[in-house]
Amino acid sequence: MTLFFFTRLSFLRWRIRHLFYSFALYLKIVHMLILVVDDDPEDLSLLCEGISMVAPGSKCLMARDGVEALTLLDELMVLPDYIFLDINMPKMNGKQFLSHVKGDGHTRNVKVIMYSTTSNTKEIDECYQLGAEKFLIKPPDFTTLVKDLKGIF
Repeated sequence: MTLFFFTRLSFLRWRIRHLFYSFALYLKIVHMLILVVDDDPEDLSLLCEGISMVAPGSKCLMARDGVEALTLLDELMVLPDYIFLDINMPKMNGKQFLSHVKGDGHTRNVKVIMYSTTSNTKEIDECYQLGAEKFLIKPPDFTTLVKDLKGIF
């Protein structure tokens, strides 16, 4: 019973937080909303830290897979300006998520930037064909990440 209550409470906090950011963006308190979808917690936090350095006033929302990201998109009152998306994730991979987002009339205009370790040109080309705006190969260090992000914002 206690575990159920804690899980339910955590979920409610998460929902309230995301609704607050949707409302804050609507009021222009937050200048840019960015959704980062990656199953690696370290990559999530590094990317959000880099984004906050390059685009002050932006807010990063995080999801660990495509299913969680789609749920989040459905709950937001305002769509994100950008989605940074890893390819290899559980439940729903990045290409499946990208295909879903670009096939939905409500989300098709959101800029999706692939952010992955792959350098396979066939996979990169497939992402562009599915509608990715840009493809970033995960850099080896934070300085390179910031430099790459400056090319986007």
